[in-house]
Amino acid sequence: MRVAAAVVAVAALAACAGHGGEAAPTMETALSAVPLRRTGGQVVDVQLARRQPPTGVCDPLTGATVRIRDGQLTVTVPDAAPTLPSGTERIVPFTAASYVATTGGQATAWLDRTLAVGPEDDVAAFVGVDLDRTSPVAAARAVTRIVRVLDEADVYAAVLGGPAGAPDPPDGDAVWTARGMTPDGHVVTVTAGANGPVQTTTAVAPDPCAYRE
Repeated sequence: MRVAAAVVAVAALAACAGHGGEAAPTMETALSAVPLRRTGGQVVDVQLARRQPPTGVCDPLTGATVRIRDGQLTVTVPDAAPTLPSGTERIVPFTAASYVATTGGQATAWLDRTLAVGPEDDVAAFVGVDLDRTSPVAAARAVTRIVRVLDEADVYAAVLGGPAGAPDPPDGDAVWTARGMTPDGHVVTVTAGANGPVQTTTAVAPDPCAYRE
């Protein structure tokens, strides 16, 4: 499994969020906690509370430092420990890691002060990232290049989309695109593959939700 040096796993995401660390969360650390979908077509919405401006935010993040939405999976670093639902505990063989399977095929995991809620398969994959058994989104070569641009621009909210096919084929050049909002009201659009140039545009956006269009 290829895991880029940028990958810092779930524990570091919580640490950067203020639980035992000093650095603020980044797009890079957030995407290091979300499993990469090998089937492709992945769309991830990321928000960082510490970067968002006090007003004029499309979907203000409160009660958590980081929120990541990937389809039906939501990963957050809440300000306070949540009350976990009742259900069946699933323990990962040969580890101390577990999650709670609830009704309707849903599940919840609470690992390293990071909460994951969604379909059981997605939550199990999230646990796999924490155990270094599943590749995170940040490990994809194109994503590694894109998040550098987003973090340099201080983007606080972004939507990242991958290709319809394999997200990071070893012999291919899968293209990913991200649109993010900066605190001063600019939309940054970044497109990159594993190789070749990184294409970036920046435009003033009166609508704070413009990055989601």
